[in-house]
Amino acid sequence: DADKERNDKFNANLAEFKKMYPNVRRVAIAGDEQEATGNEAIQLYTQAAKDLGMTVVTTASFQTRTTDFSSIAIKIRSTF
Repeated sequence: DADKERNDKFNANLAEFKKMYPNVRRVAIAGDEQEATGNEAIQLYTQAAKDLGMTVVTTASFQTRTTDFSSIAIKIRSTF
């Protein structure tokens, strides 16, 4: 099933991150809001983080042509 494969891929990616940074407990997730895959990725990574016992402190969206991510960085920084 394609959905299960996609979910497994996101879980595996985040599990690899967790192996590299085992002390990470809180994460922020950002994605491109104009792309359907960006919104889906935010949802999938959010669920994967929860499945791995991490707390998602915020999610942030940006537009495809964004070049200045400072407002997103400030939003994320304010949650930690």
